[in-house]
Amino acid sequence: MAAVGMLLVGAYPLYHWYGFSIMFAFLLALVITFLNAAVGFYYIDKYFSASLNDLLKVVFGSMGIRLLALGLAFVALLGFTEIHKVSFTVSLFISYILFSVIEIYFLNKKASKPDT
Repeated sequence: MAAVGMLLVGAYPLYHWYGFSIMFAFLLALVITFLNAAVGFYYIDKYFSASLNDLLKVVFGSMGIRLLALGLAFVALLGFTEIHKVSFTVSLFISYILFSVIEIYFLNKKASKPDT
């Protein structure tokens, strides 16, 4: 839902005011961070009922691997493509923070839900 909200709020104004290259950089950053968050949600959901030690290992381990993959994708895209660098970097940073907050909220909400 957050990705759709960011898409609706950001894509058209960016295209209308700045053109396709900036909008494309925004969309690419949004897709990359959405996939990053989707992997995080998957591991939280899959391992939530495991022991706390296993859950923490998986969540923090996947967070480290996902951050490394995100960094590699960032460097590769900036180094080997003609993407608009400032737009991509700012969009990636903002969407990463947004999805991280949502991921933490999801984890807290799942933890506060009583077992049935």
